[in-house]
Amino acid sequence: MAFELLGIIIAIVGLLVGAFFLWLSAAKIFGMRDKSFKTPLVISLIVSVVGYVLGMIGAINSWITLIVVIVLAVYLVKSNYKVDWGKAILIWLVYYVLLIVVMTIIGMIFIGSAIAGAGVLSALS
Repeated sequence: MAFELLGIIIAIVGLLVGAFFLWLSAAKIFGMRDKSFKTPLVISLIVSVVGYVLGMIGAINSWITLIVVIVLAVYLVKSNYKVDWGKAILIWLVYYVLLIVVMTIIGMIFIGSAIAGAGVLSALS
């Protein structure tokens, strides 16, 4: 039960972090008129659910799933922010780069903490 709850918490946090970076990319960096947090949240939710479902099916190649999710994300950015394909791709790329950089830093912090914790535990035993 604890692992299921942790998975749900991680999914919700991931959804909110993804929505935040999409909002930052579209509203702040590219200056879109729609500055609400609702639009990137809905886009992130739709893309996450579709990616999850396609991933769970398993019959679809992971590369095809990745391409479908990226095309869907760019299309949703294009249609919700009323921009052309080029600008939608740029908004998505900036969002994705921000997300990868921050998630890598967070991952390094967690790995460093785990290694340090393991060192402390082995020193105590």
